Amino acid sequence: MPFTAHYAGNCQECGGRFDAGDLIEREQAYGYRHASCPDDPSVDLKPSDVVCESCFIVKPCGCDD
Repeated sequence: MPFTAHYAGNCQECGGRFDAGDLIEREQAYGYRHASCPDDPSVDLKPSDVVCESCFIVKPCGCDD
């Protein structure tokens, strides 16, 4: 069931980026995916972005709390 992303991250299905406010879905135990992946995804990480190794969301994700 799709829900609104609270944080930006990368789709575990297509590798593309999603932003806070985008519709996403939980991807089993592996992280999150777009509710509907774009036809031509591109990873758009900034050099300062740090991706969490646990949930694959751009930090701050809450895993370290």
